[in-house]
Amino acid sequence: TKDDQAYFVMDCLEGPSVADLLEKKGRLSLEDALPIFLQTLDGLEHAHKKRVVHRDLKPSNLVLIAAEDGS
Repeated sequence: TKDDQAYFVMDCLEGPSVADLLEKKGRLSLEDALPIFLQTLDGLEHAHKKRVVHRDLKPSNLVLIAAEDGS
C-alpha cells in the first residue's frame, strides 16, 4: 500500500464450505471425508513448499469446488 502495509489477494471461490457440508449432512462417511482430507493435505504441502503457512485452517475455510472434469 502507499504506507508500506503488506496485503494479499485471494481468489473468490464459489461453492459450499466443509462447514456447510457438515451442517447439511452431519457426520461424513469415510468415503466422503477421505478425498477432502487428502486434497487438503495436498494443498497444504504445496503452500508449505512455497513457505506459506495457513494459520486459520478450519472447515469454514475449506471451500468445495468442482474440478475441471466435474468431479
